[in-house]
Parts: sequence; structure tokens; C-alpha cells
Amino acid sequence: SWSSIFSSLGLELLVQGRLEGGQLYTPAYVSRITAMVRGATRGLTVPTNLPSVWNSLQQQLQEMHGANGVSVEGSFFQSIFVALLKEGAVLGSVRAGVHW
Repeated sequence: SWSSIFSSLGLELLVQGRLEGGQLYTPAYVSRITAMVRGATRGLTVPTNLPSVWNSLQQQLQEMHGANGVSVEGSFFQSIFVALLKEGAVLGSVRAGVHW
């Protein structure tokens, strides 16, 4: 593994990112996904099933990146959405999986 190679050379491997669902996302990618979630959820004006919003965002990512795109799990979108709610960047609440 890379970490053992770096250790044997007396070097340290430092990786910045967000680990979610077994995938490591770069800060730039997290910022891009956060902007997408913020934009998608700010446009909601009626109670909405969030998994359908996440599916739409996933489809948009696949169209942007093709077959090489990273598959983002709904839980990643959900955790970003909850963080946006807590910081007040998106108004609303979550009740039984529905945003209003």
C-alpha cells in the first residue's frame, strides 16, 4: 500500500477530504455537491420527497461526468442537506424524510 511505501521512506501521507459511505471526496467536490444541494433545496416550495431530489441530482451528476462519474449516495446528499439546515443556508425542516 502507499502508506507503507511512504513510511519506509520516512515520509508521511496526508490526505484531505471527506470520507462518506466508503468513498473519499475532495474538498472541491464536496463544495460542488453542497452548491447543488443548496440550489435544489432552495427551489422547493411544497413538501417534497427528498430521495427524489437526490435521485435527480445523481442523474445530473451522471450526465455531467458520464460513465466515469462518481456515484454519490443519498446519505451523502442528506448529510450535506442537514448541515445546510443547521447553518441556516436552507430554510425548512425534515419530518419523516420529507422537507417542508
